[in-house]
Amino acid sequence: MKAEFSEFTYGFSLVNELAKAMSLSAVPIFPSLLEEGKKGGGYDAKLKGKSGIILNLQFKLSDWMKASNAREIGISGHTMTLPYYRFEITSKRISEQQSLLLALETIEPFTFYAAPAFHTNEEINAHWLSSAVAKNSVYMKPSKVGVLPDLKPHRVCFDKALKSKGKAYFFSEPQEIEVDQFAGFADHVAQAVNASTTSIMDRVDGTLDRYREALLDARRRENERAASVDEVARQPSDRILVEETQDRLDRRLVRLDQITASGDDLDENQRLWQMAQVSTSLFGVQTFALFK
Repeated sequence: MKAEFSEFTYGFSLVNELAKAMSLSAVPIFPSLLEEGKKGGGYDAKLKGKSGIILNLQFKLSDWMKASNAREIGISGHTMTLPYYRFEITSKRISEQQSLLLALETIEPFTFYAAPAFHTNEEINAHWLSSAVAKNSVYMKPSKVGVLPDLKPHRVCFDKALKSKGKAYFFSEPQEIEVDQFAGFADHVAQAVNASTTSIMDRVDGTLDRYREALLDARRRENERAASVDEVARQPSDRILVEETQDRLDRRLVRLDQITASGDDLDENQRLWQMAQVSTSLFGVQTFALFK
C-alpha cells in the first residue's frame, strides 16, 4: 500500500521537527528556504564566526507491505515478517540517484536517506501533533548500500523488529544493512556540530567548489555500473536507459556551471542559497547548515 501523504508533506513535517528536536545551541539555518539569496535576510550576523556542518536529506516514502504475496517476503535469506515497510533506491527505470548521493556523501559525509515508518494520513497527523515524525523515521547513509550491482530496481525493507535494532535489508538479493533511528541520528549530528571547528561559511564555500567533482564522480559510477552488466544478459532497452542517464548527468554539469557563473562577489546569504539551489536541483536533497 502506497503512502497516503506526499513526499513534500513528509519532508515538511520532518524538517520542522528537526529544527526543534536536535540538541543544538542555535536554531539551524535552512538554506533551501532562503529567498533566492536576497540580501538583508538576517542571517549574515548570525553566521559570522559560527562553526558547524552541512546536512543533506533525501526524503523517501515507504510502502506498507502486508500481503502474503509481497515480493520480498517470498525471497529467502532474511528474517522479515509481515507487515513491513519498503522504500525504493531506484525506480523501475534506471536511476542515477544512488550514484549522485554516494558522490555527495564523499564531499559532505552527513548525507542521508530519510523515510517514514508509517504510511497513513491518520498516522502522520498524530505524529505531527505529538512531535513524533522524526522519531518514527529511519535514516540511512547511501554508503550503507554502496554501489548498485546492476541495472535492476533496488529497495530497502524493514519491519518493526528490524527498525528497533537499527537494521534493514537491501534487495533484490537480501543483504542486511544498518539504518539509524532518530536518537542515534540526532546524537551523531549534534556531536559533529559541537565538535566542529570549521567556519560554516568556509564549509559552504568548500562544498560549492567540490560539486563539480561530485557530479563527475557520479557519472563515473554510472559508467562503471553500466559496464558491469553482462552484454549477453543486457536487455535491448538497457543501452537506451544508460545513455539517457549519462545525458541527464551531463546536463546537470551544464546546469551547475550556469548556477555558479555568478562569480565570487556573493554575500553569505547568496552563497547559502547558491549551495541549496545546487544540492536541491542537481542532487535532489534538502540542505541544512547546522551550527552551534
